[in-house]
Amino acid sequence: LNEPPAFGDGAIGGALGGAALDGSALGGGELDRAAGTVLPAVATLEKDIEVQGVAVGGEDACFSFNGEVIDYARRPPGLVGSKNVFAIYVVGESMSPRYDEGDMVFVHPGRPPRPGSDVIVELHGEDGSPGACYIKRLQRRTPTRLVLTQFNPSREIVLPLQKVRQVYRILTTAELLGL
Repeated sequence: LNEPPAFGDGAIGGALGGAALDGSALGGGELDRAAGTVLPAVATLEKDIEVQGVAVGGEDACFSFNGEVIDYARRPPGLVGSKNVFAIYVVGESMSPRYDEGDMVFVHPGRPPRPGSDVIVELHGEDGSPGACYIKRLQRRTPTRLVLTQFNPSREIVLPLQKVRQVYRILTTAELLGL
């Protein structure tokens, strides 16, 4: 039988946060057998999500938002109609193997972070300049601090909340695909 490939097979999925769609999805929809839905063909997805530019610095591969739009990414099906969504390219290897340098991640500022979420933490800058940003996993938030972990090397990072400007939750593959 010639059944369509299951999710996890194929070569295109990296652009959608690790979900794999078979190359046949370029010409037609891909069947998600578990959910019983057909996802739109990749070529039909609008390329209208801003990829924010970053400036890199620091030993921990921290970065800052530099205010530039460096590219536009295709809008994953789960974000159709969502406003203020943006993407960035991962800088550094501190979250490898979850995210590798150059991977694209998507953020919807309206979706709140929760413990266990992968996040972008933006710190307050000095004298109007952008603050440092980090991609980490949120462990917990107390009234006075944010506790994060990274994978490579494995360590816990504690930030005082008064230094934190914003915490953005990185969207999961299921959210990107609308599952």
